Amino acid sequence: MFSSAEEQCSTVLGRWLLEWYCSYEDWTCALLGLQHRLPTFWRAENVRVRHLTVCDPHMTKDERKRRLLGEIWPEMTVLMREVPAILTDHKEMTSNPLTEGEHAKTILGLQERAKGLGKSLFDLMNSPRCLEVLEPAKTIRISHHHDNCCPRPPFAPCFLGFAWSGYLRIMLLSLFHYLHVLINPILGLPPASQDDMTYFAYEICRTFAGIENDFADTPAAYIPVFQSLVLARMSCPANVRRWLWHKLVHFEEISTYTARPLKKHLALIWDKPELENEAFKPWVVEPPLQQLKVLTAGEAAPGTLAMVTLDEE
Repeated sequence: MFSSAEEQCSTVLGRWLLEWYCSYEDWTCALLGLQHRLPTFWRAENVRVRHLTVCDPHMTKDERKRRLLGEIWPEMTVLMREVPAILTDHKEMTSNPLTEGEHAKTILGLQERAKGLGKSLFDLMNSPRCLEVLEPAKTIRISHHHDNCCPRPPFAPCFLGFAWSGYLRIMLLSLFHYLHVLINPILGLPPASQDDMTYFAYEICRTFAGIENDFADTPAAYIPVFQSLVLARMSCPANVRRWLWHKLVHFEEISTYTARPLKKHLALIWDKPELENEAFKPWVVEPPLQQLKVLTAGEAAPGTLAMVTLDEE
């Protein structure tokens, strides 16, 4: 890493390294409830430089989508940074003595930030550039890589014309889900309806199934999106749970180190303390039905992924 954002973003390699770091920082901060250490202007500079490159009119369709994806992804990481920031600021508010007026003012400010984040996510996902990148595939090549180890998905997977766009779709859906299901209730904003929660979870699973099909020969390609399945597990339909649990088994097999801290959080939010020291695999026959535990104010810290209770089906 260079000492300035301008120098870091001046080369292709520098921008790639910055985006790698941002992905790692986002994952760590979300999991452990920490504030980001790298100032926002580093990400903003990456966005600015990406927009300086003009699309070549002679590009093929896939080349154009690759170019647009490289432009949209840094914009999403700027928005992503706001998620743990809101949670951490809320934690500081609850741990510091404030007058009633100060508390109300702080909550109002956090609510406005959450609403602004939701609007920015909606605008980005529905922008012409994003809709172009996320165009459905016209032809599909079905992989049978998981036929012998997993149940078939109880839905139609989401196949995109440009396979790498699946990562963008699943991350945007996860941010929507996290915001509406988890953050808004903490801040006193209306939570998402049961239908909305189910929709986000269902679409996350459909998108993961598409990614799994397109990158069947590269299991490590699933690692960046397994965290999205954990979010989906909180509100997915009952008929999807067994399929989803098999995917968590694969996650543990592929990346035991990454799965370990995640299981600690899942043991808390699913109210299954035994899960922290057990493997996912024994649970595939009968996955836990309880989706979320009602957490106390002390437990509801950034990095803990649950704040609401969902009805059992």
